[in-house]
Amino acid sequence: MDWKKEFKNPPRRYGVYPIIHQRISDAGTLVDAHDRQGFGGIVANLDYTPDFPHNEAEWDKAVNGFRTYIDRGMGAWIYDEKGYPSGTAGGAVLEENPDYEARGILCLKYWMLLNGPQDYRLDVPDGKLISVLLVPADGASEPIDVTATDNGKGTLRFTIPEGAYYIWMFVERRLYDSTHVVHSWSEPRRYVDLFNADATRAFIRSTYEPYAERMGDEFGKNMKAFFTDEPSLIAWNIPEASYPLLPWGIGFAEGFKVRYGYDIGLAMVAVCTGSGPAWIRRRCDYWEYVADTLAQNFFKVINDWCVEHGTVLSGHMLEEEYLTAHVFNYGSYYRSAKEMGYPGIDILCSSPKTLMDEKNLPIGRLAASFADVYGKKECMTEASDLHERMAGTRIPIEWAKASVNWHFAQGVNNINSYYVTDHYTDEQLQHWNRYTARLGLALRKGERYSRAAILYPESAAWASFRPTEHERNSGQDVIMEQVSQSFTNTSWALLKRQIDFDYIDENELTKATPGSGRLEVLTRCYECLVLPCAYVLQEACFKKIIDFAQNGGTVIVVDRLPEFTRESGERAAEYMELLSLRAEGRLHFVTGNDFAPVKDILPATIRLIPYRHAPAFRTYGAMLEETPTEIVCKNMLSHVRVNGDETIVFLCNMGSGDFVGEVVLPPCKTLLKMIPETGETEDLIPEEKISLHIPAFQGVFLVLGK
Repeated sequence: MDWKKEFKNPPRRYGVYPIIHQRISDAGTLVDAHDRQGFGGIVANLDYTPDFPHNEAEWDKAVNGFRTYIDRGMGAWIYDEKGYPSGTAGGAVLEENPDYEARGILCLKYWMLLNGPQDYRLDVPDGKLISVLLVPADGASEPIDVTATDNGKGTLRFTIPEGAYYIWMFVERRLYDSTHVVHSWSEPRRYVDLFNADATRAFIRSTYEPYAERMGDEFGKNMKAFFTDEPSLIAWNIPEASYPLLPWGIGFAEGFKVRYGYDIGLAMVAVCTGSGPAWIRRRCDYWEYVADTLAQNFFKVINDWCVEHGTVLSGHMLEEEYLTAHVFNYGSYYRSAKEMGYPGIDILCSSPKTLMDEKNLPIGRLAASFADVYGKKECMTEASDLHERMAGTRIPIEWAKASVNWHFAQGVNNINSYYVTDHYTDEQLQHWNRYTARLGLALRKGERYSRAAILYPESAAWASFRPTEHERNSGQDVIMEQVSQSFTNTSWALLKRQIDFDYIDENELTKATPGSGRLEVLTRCYECLVLPCAYVLQEACFKKIIDFAQNGGTVIVVDRLPEFTRESGERAAEYMELLSLRAEGRLHFVTGNDFAPVKDILPATIRLIPYRHAPAFRTYGAMLEETPTEIVCKNMLSHVRVNGDETIVFLCNMGSGDFVGEVVLPPCKTLLKMIPETGETEDLIPEEKISLHIPAFQGVFLVLGK
């Protein structure tokens, strides 16, 4: 515990970093206040002048502003856009080359069922025709491609064969109307094609390279990272629309056929209808192609440039809270986030009750899993009180600290702040920064001790998602809602039981090494694998799951057994073996969010027992979940790390009532209690159970020696 003294007065670099956009040129005024209030540094950018980003005088001011902060011992992040979503350099990228504009596919289904044989004439909508298909009404037969009958003027003439058919037309269009870029809080601005690596490099030339030329000596030192803000595929509508959209890029048709061996029109029909031969495989093919093309041509291109220049790409994506949005915004959140240096999130609220809303994914744990699984170490957040301010509320400082607890408990260790703080005193802000820095110091020690892994159900989401004409692709089929809800329920079931876990994807599972009660994934080792409604999986995953279960590993299946292979769309040969393992009790099945039947096999490092007789129980008891066999402290979050001979346990109370009770700990020779509120430490007698009192919205550390 040679860092115990440092805990009292932690390094300020672990404090909060306020985000500013239009005032870095006036750093001389800001830096005094931020320095006095104990902030760790800033997130800033070149000021937003009408000629952004080409004003040399403003570049000089920005560099001077950044260096002013650095000279005061503070750090900095670089925000990479004029507003959001990132990728346009304030419009400069498309002004340089309009061909870099984002494209999408309008998916038009003619409403009438057509019966053949008959001759037919068809006019197509505005845009570039990609594919026209006659889709058999039986839902099983192969669609008939009639695209070649286009006369080059937007009219097709063809013969409908015997039978009943629907017509589906897929037309490429520039994306703008009704999309995210029109409904941005920044400004309506045409968006770039994130599938186009040349467009990405143009963005780098406009924004990243000017910073490197002027501030490159501080990259990887006091300039921590670039912050990219909500780049995403925008092939979806915010208000109601007439027809669904799909993402699209230059060369998609050719590249898809080379990779998968058939025309992309067949995949788009499968995505829109869930019909035809091998529709599961074709849906997965389409979204995999989208996911990989995006990850490689945008996120990886920027992060590779950053690494070459001694820094990393950070920032956050769009609507991380919903698995469904992962599909239409990125193809796969996991594949894009994996290509970032420090993945992150945004949280626009600070109400503890809202932060603990189980309708949303605990996205802090999702983003921080990349720091743990892939050794990235760092994870960021754009934290804010925006929702409360929009409702006319100025939050108390206790809520700001509770938000910090919520983030760090999940593994997010960089707090970039959009908080409005002018109603706090300097002393309150100093305390908030010291509190944050204490958590940042302690929860960077060693590695997170995750003994459970939750599978990111990528193939199941691909197989279930269907684009709609409704707002944000709402109106999904029941199975997509089930996959999404199962993933969310599973995540919270472990989190609120104080179970440390990581998210892994199918690609990592296929490479995992099952052992005696162990599943080794890269440098991580798990005792428990949880499968949330992963009814479609890569074929190799089935064998890994069976080997792990047969060798003493704990496998928990939620809502639905793995059944179909992603490669064929057919039932896996191993499906019957999974049924046998379930019957033998070597594969455990739960439904919904009822994890009580498996509570004793979840790998818990600690366990909480509230005191029913304590006066505080009257208020805290309302925040428990009780069954005949289990009491769940659903507002208590935890984070366990192993640092050499030390085990560091962080507990925080997100509830509005005090927690009074016991914590059951692993055996240890020494035990230290550390209070982030004050920086004080206290040696305790090592016992199996110790009493704890954690006030509302506060946290505590327990450090177990040897």
